[in-house]
Amino acid sequence: PAWHPRRGGRPIGLTLKPGRWYLAPRPQLSKQELRRYLDARQMICCGGERDRGVLDWLSLAREWSAAGDHGRAVWLRWKAGRAFAGGGKLDEAVMVLDGAIREAGEAGMATALKPLLLAKAAAYDLQDDHVRQEEVYGQLKALCEREPEENLWLVRVLLDHGIVATVTVGDHARGEALFRRAVDIAGRIAPTGAFHAAALGNLAIACLRQGDLADAELFVRRSLAVWRQVDPTGDHDACPLLNLGVILEARGD
Repeated sequence: PAWHPRRGGRPIGLTLKPGRWYLAPRPQLSKQELRRYLDARQMICCGGERDRGVLDWLSLAREWSAAGDHGRAVWLRWKAGRAFAGGGKLDEAVMVLDGAIREAGEAGMATALKPLLLAKAAAYDLQDDHVRQEEVYGQLKALCEREPEENLWLVRVLLDHGIVATVTVGDHARGEALFRRAVDIAGRIAPTGAFHAAALGNLAIACLRQGDLADAELFVRRSLAVWRQVDPTGDHDACPLLNLGVILEARGD
């Protein structure tokens, strides 16, 4: 769809470079609703009253839920949960996100479950509760796998889960398996995309950490090649080139 960004009612021009972009559009709000939403956001972001702002968001979400407007209610609960997590209120974040997940499930909003579960996994990551975090990734993978076609949501979940397994937990073999699956899927559905490039790069690191320098070099060179298809300007070359240098140094070159 066409995208026409505006600020203060005036059109603005933006240049989006190639990369892994995640856009979270705001639903249509009345003037009164928008004022309440923006006032609370100001408190959360700039006013030093994060908790009060989040509670104001949740009050508005409850009104929408009571009116049967579950789409907007779930969206604002998602925002509130992430805001709690950003302020270190991690138990509150999980509680709010669980409420949003229940409401989305009861309302048949299957597409809303993925960002909600991803936000919950991120909250557990901040708590260093990686057992529960990996349980949420399991739920996300099952949700993505129920769809009729392979999708980049599944690739993203595999990448995030693989990073936790490899970097945080230290289970490099399991991380490698997750990255290999991400590479396979992204290579089929978006071979010249950023997700494929990222998956190849992560797979190279998992191989490196297990001492498999041959595969590490193979995958990092493939990652560099795909990044150069994604962005011919070379702005994404630095990370794969750095990793290639680490691999070659480990090999004695």
